[in-house]
Amino acid sequence: MIVVEGLTKVYGDVVAVDDISLHVKKGDIFGLIGPNGAGKTTTIKMLTSVLPPTRGRIFISGIDLLEEPREIYPLLGYVPDFFGLYEDLTVVEYLTYFARLYSAIIPLKERRKRVEGVIDRVRMNPLRGHFVGGLSRGQRQCLVIAKTLLHDPQILIMDEPTAGLDPDTRILLRRILKDLQQAGKTVLISSHLLVDLTGFCNAIGIMRRGRLVEAGDIETLSRKYMGFRIAEMDVVQGIDAISRILERKPRVKDVVIEGTHVTLRFDGSPTDLAELAYELSLEGIKFSSFIDRQETIEDMYLKIISAATVA
Repeated sequence: MIVVEGLTKVYGDVVAVDDISLHVKKGDIFGLIGPNGAGKTTTIKMLTSVLPPTRGRIFISGIDLLEEPREIYPLLGYVPDFFGLYEDLTVVEYLTYFARLYSAIIPLKERRKRVEGVIDRVRMNPLRGHFVGGLSRGQRQCLVIAKTLLHDPQILIMDEPTAGLDPDTRILLRRILKDLQQAGKTVLISSHLLVDLTGFCNAIGIMRRGRLVEAGDIETLSRKYMGFRIAEMDVVQGIDAISRILERKPRVKDVVIEGTHVTLRFDGSPTDLAELAYELSLEGIKFSSFIDRQETIEDMYLKIISAATVA
């Protein structure tokens, strides 16, 4: 559905996006994740033809965006990170105005049906007569999504849509995106907060300093990066010796010691990890706490970002 090959954007001496390639399949909810300044917004602006790339190719449903942009516009819906609104219009008036602007795509007899449909889809029926200027941040975000859905795009691209939203609106946004996925739409959504995307994205791409350092479906990446358990302990005796002791344990990986707090990855079962705790106690290590958990997607993200930083 979306294929990117060698996409690059250069501003003078600054490489904002550096030779990224990715593939977003039809029906995916694809999360583009990375710290602020990673190049996510620049990438999205190139995907939506707001910015021309320095080099690279973009295909939407098999159509070359750079060669035939007008063929692609009806297929795309774009929700930018910052947007302006006509605050003196009601919700219905605002959406009706934009439905008229889509006259080449939305026939006159269908405009009212489209407006009512998107209002229902984003759960704004109780606010239909409210002025836009009186809406909350979350309600405005839902209104912009409704406007973006008026022409029934097959692909929805959203830049940091959860920024500044309260918890209730974040939950609502997730439900809207799940509804769109079930309707066969493809969604690409960016965020610098992984927690905003977990639970509903089925694929992710991780960016750092303009490069796409990892991408794939959640299941495949989980198998690749999340096979370990995490142990965290607060040591009250033996902190000076614990690093040397853990180096002798072949199942122990990536030990991090911060003061008296120790975090490590362990290749084994909970029972095996309990045996490790027992062995440490026999070597004179005492802890006030010992916590064991399975690796999470957040651990995976931090591991990938850390490896990219070293590289």
